Amino acid sequence: NIAKGNPEKIEQLANDLESKVGDFDELTELQKYDDMMKRYQDPEVMKEEALNKAKETAVNHFIGHEAELKAALEEFAKIRSKIPDPSGVYDMLKKHSNPLKGKPLADRLVVGMYLQIQNNDALLLDLNPNLGYRINGRWMVGVGWNERLAYSFDENEFIKPLRIYGPRMFVQFKLKSNFWLKADIENMSIWKPGMSNDVGVRKGVWSYFGGFKKDFQLSKIFWGNVQVLYNMYNPDKQSPYNSRINIRFGFDLPFHKKEKTINLK
Repeated sequence: NIAKGNPEKIEQLANDLESKVGDFDELTELQKYDDMMKRYQDPEVMKEEALNKAKETAVNHFIGHEAELKAALEEFAKIRSKIPDPSGVYDMLKKHSNPLKGKPLADRLVVGMYLQIQNNDALLLDLNPNLGYRINGRWMVGVGWNERLAYSFDENEFIKPLRIYGPRMFVQFKLKSNFWLKADIENMSIWKPGMSNDVGVRKGVWSYFGGFKKDFQLSKIFWGNVQVLYNMYNPDKQSPYNSRINIRFGFDLPFHKKEKTINLK
């Protein structure tokens, strides 16, 4: 048509082709695909589609196994009912925010005094002043000193060979409100007699304790506690404790930074 000098025919052909393009099935499917791709660029849409697909897969997986699924759920319900507080177990594994983050050092310190009383031909009184550091709301570590006084009421005097002393360290983890898992490590200097009680040497004996600690509030800032600890290490039966199970009680006094008051007068 160009060679024959009929360019208007070319223009007419172009208009006809443009009107026919929208009728092609391939282009229609391409348009649908383009719309779908744009839809899946939305994160919320992708999340919804993934959830629906997961539900569909789960349903298809258990088709024909309804009886087994029901039996498994009933068994799980029985096991869960035997746990006194299953939420407490899940709470242990749950990630918690640190309520002490950004707090001054004074708000993390806890001063304590723990006591233990035993009777072994004399009254044995262990005094354990200590200083604890709260890492966060659940973990606390601390160091202290243990000093044992031994007094005989029959002889009305202190029995020096029964005296022990040495450093003690502890770490504790809060399971739930006012209830802790606790571990103690200590090295106590004990008297090892020679030919007689007046002649001998002192040596350090390690002890490792594990158990529980229960706090109870005595006042707004003063706390009492009871500890039940098991002595897990007794080398050569030289432990300075009468029993593997040891019961201690004590007092804790958390530090708090004093707030500055402003006189507005």
